[in-house]
Amino acid sequence: MKMKGTLAIVLILALAAAGCTVQDTGVKGQTEVKVVEAGSDLIAVSSPVINPSPPIITESPFRVQFTATNTEKPEKAKELGAVSVWITDTGVCTLDKIRGGNAADLKVGTVYPGFVIKTVDGNKFSTVLRPGAQEIVDLDLTSPAKERIAGLTASCAIDYKLNFTTRAVTSMDTQVIDPVYRRTLEGAGKPPQFSPTENIDSGPLKIYFADSATPIAGALPLESKRNMVFFLWVENKGQGIYGSIKPGQLKLKVPAEFDWDPNKGACDKFSASKERGTGIDQNNWILTNNEELVFSAKKTPKLQCKFIMPTVEEGTSKKFFMSAEMEYNYEMRGTVTVSIKPAV
Repeated sequence: MKMKGTLAIVLILALAAAGCTVQDTGVKGQTEVKVVEAGSDLIAVSSPVINPSPPIITESPFRVQFTATNTEKPEKAKELGAVSVWITDTGVCTLDKIRGGNAADLKVGTVYPGFVIKTVDGNKFSTVLRPGAQEIVDLDLTSPAKERIAGLTASCAIDYKLNFTTRAVTSMDTQVIDPVYRRTLEGAGKPPQFSPTENIDSGPLKIYFADSATPIAGALPLESKRNMVFFLWVENKGQGIYGSIKPGQLKLKVPAEFDWDPNKGACDKFSASKERGTGIDQNNWILTNNEELVFSAKKTPKLQCKFIMPTVEEGTSKKFFMSAEMEYNYEMRGTVTVSIKPAV
């Protein structure tokens, strides 16, 4: 007995040293989840084309071009909305003009010059960048006077930011079994087993119910009236910036058969009220976060969720589906560096 206790302490210390967190969910056992995760980068920015080739002589015009492409395959419907490009700094060089392909409008913002992408959709303009489509960013600039760089070689750091709007969606299945049916199967030497599949949509922000380090609490399939416990969080797996999720932005959809303790709520930092969805979601409860979720090291805190599983028909098991989603505006930043040399 003493040896077992020592081994348990050693195991906990080893997990802590490895960066793992031992979380007490009050539920025995755990279930590994099969994670199917799509790519993170929705926009690819090409290497710049600079004409004439650097180094650029002082007090000379030059041109910088690069393209932003929606990397999703055309057969997918992952459109990017409100795609915009803004030039935030040009260093010692001067920006004379900015253009975009596909009838993009030039907009001089209160802080930065740039444009919102506009593509022709029939007889209308659309601010959507479709899968496989690309936008050209075309800049006319002038290098600085020789005196400004003290007659020495220098460079222009042309900084830009690219924004787009998209949606993160994750779904996962689970299974509930009649307790009598479970015991019948176990008595026949056929204990029931179920491994959920978590499908995570493409995009830089990923919503998780579980991963290899954070499995579902409880051995699935779960019996009716038992608790299902999991942790909900979001990770920024892209190259851009995202600061926090605002209250009401993250939505969790669970079957209307699921229940929870109204005094404690279903999930940490989520509304405890029960609100039915509408349309295709009329058979789901819709829960939203009621507190801001701040990213730290590109992750939000892991929020515990606990649901009471419904009763299923005697002698059966039943599969249920839940999902989480959020719309967000994502920002990517980049720099084009152009070398400058003084005129002789």
